[in-house]
Amino acid sequence: MQLFYRFLHFLVTLIFSLLISFRYYFKLTRRKIRGVFYRTSECDIKNGVATLRSLPRHLTFIVMEKDVDLCILARLVVWSITAGISYISIQTSEGDLDKRKTEFYGEVYQIRQEMSTCDYELHFTDKDSAEQNGVNGAAHKSLRKVHVNILSYHEGKEDVTKAAQTFCTKVKNKEAQSKIMNIEHLSNLLEVNKDFPDPELAITFGPVDSICAYPPWQIRLTEFISIPSLQVMDHTLFLQTLQQYNKCEQRLGR
Repeated sequence: MQLFYRFLHFLVTLIFSLLISFRYYFKLTRRKIRGVFYRTSECDIKNGVATLRSLPRHLTFIVMEKDVDLCILARLVVWSITAGISYISIQTSEGDLDKRKTEFYGEVYQIRQEMSTCDYELHFTDKDSAEQNGVNGAAHKSLRKVHVNILSYHEGKEDVTKAAQTFCTKVKNKEAQSKIMNIEHLSNLLEVNKDFPDPELAITFGPVDSICAYPPWQIRLTEFISIPSLQVMDHTLFLQTLQQYNKCEQRLGR
């Protein structure tokens, strides 16, 4: 019986060791494959945008699907940065991303580390983010600054309400220069994407064309391009979307 227990212990130990080894080599192989994939996509995007005459300064992603794939969304953020876009915002239906921010930040940083170049300083504008801004928590003045903002689903409506209340309070206390609110007054009071320029391009994902409660005052001149699903998005389709935007001509009401 003692011999049987020894054999059983040896067998369990062997299986456990094999599982650990398999897990290690599986992760190592997956990282190498992903590294080749990301470096290939990085090279393709850089070569592709080099021929474009215009790129959006602020690109926003509006996702109207449940069970958002954070890995694909993180790739889009890193690809946008690779293309030279400095302001990126994300809006999801019902605020699905709000509860998974930390996980999403981790995906972005992991993909970022697997790219061949990292010549930018990454800033998340989320005040509750536990991630360190900049590179390794330190600011580098010589690097390009990239800003990423995750918008809450109900944030836009709440922001307008708060701005109206603040303005009324100032009028009541005779602190406002005018009793009539104009665009400039409203813009100064709004907090959502306050330090961001208005998005020039919005890429929407989902079966329905909708702004998904995106702050409407910021998308007056935004070009919208719809993709059926986030699942079909790869770096080739992303580059084609930028090329489509490059061909757009904004008439500004003319």
